[in-house]
Amino acid sequence: NLRDSLIPTIVVVWVFLKLRSTSMAEQCDVDTKAREFLTTLSNRTDLGSENPLPIVGAVTRVWEFELEGQVISVCKSYLAKCECPSVLLYPITGAVLSRIKSNVNLDLPIQSGEIPADEERNRSAEQYKYFHGKDLTKCIVDAIHHVCIAWDKENPLSNSSLNSPMSNHCSVKNSRRKMEDRHLICPDVNALFQLKDMPEQCFYGVFDGHSGIDAADFASVNLICNLTRHKQFLTDIEKAMKDAFLQTDRDFCAKARAERWKSGTTCVCAFTRENQLTIGWAGDSQALLIRKGQPVPVMFPHKPDRVVRFHSEYY
Repeated sequence: NLRDSLIPTIVVVWVFLKLRSTSMAEQCDVDTKAREFLTTLSNRTDLGSENPLPIVGAVTRVWEFELEGQVISVCKSYLAKCECPSVLLYPITGAVLSRIKSNVNLDLPIQSGEIPADEERNRSAEQYKYFHGKDLTKCIVDAIHHVCIAWDKENPLSNSSLNSPMSNHCSVKNSRRKMEDRHLICPDVNALFQLKDMPEQCFYGVFDGHSGIDAADFASVNLICNLTRHKQFLTDIEKAMKDAFLQTDRDFCAKARAERWKSGTTCVCAFTRENQLTIGWAGDSQALLIRKGQPVPVMFPHKPDRVVRFHSEYY
């Protein structure tokens, strides 16, 4: 009925910002589980070209500006399906991302296509390169397999991966036909993007999708990519965060024009670097900081009755 249909889907992510220490026993247990997983995945024999893909990846074209995000998405889905230990999830994804970006031993055809004009934003048609989703998914799965084989004889775990802040999440679909919300928990940004000699960096995001899952799916993996590749990521995180939101919006609008998508999403994210916390948001999703049991306001969600400034020069 109408009343039930108005009950929203909900995603909650909570994070303990204080770093946890890992005991010797815990570290040995983590090392053992990681080693078992690497050995198991390395010995799989059903990943050859003659076998069907073990996961459904992108069914549309993957444009060059969303390549990193798509690699992260496929890695997360496939490794979760394989019950990958959380401590290996982002180190493996980072290694695969580096391998795909550098085109190491890949047979990945790339084509050119046109993204239609956007008359509302006065943007003309643009030419971009793209990959076929199925081809890219196969390359990603093959890269995961090769990384696991190489790491099966090494100790790939870093202290940052073992001592990341504790976090968890809860998702509630209620009576909606399908879950349209997404979230991203990345407790080791350095491992994901292979950033060397950096302080501890973590990223958490909640994306409340509307009229479909496409926008939330896209933003949940591409926002963090646009943030970390920003030229001022290391020197001005506030500007990098704002620009990452705007770039993700531009990229999704281009993707939506090409694929005729009509969905949207809100977003709230938190980025931590040592003892610095940066919050970014668009829409009415919310973040709350709890200090000594008391709530501390850290953001002001966008509501229909709230006046905000719009910087048209970004468009």
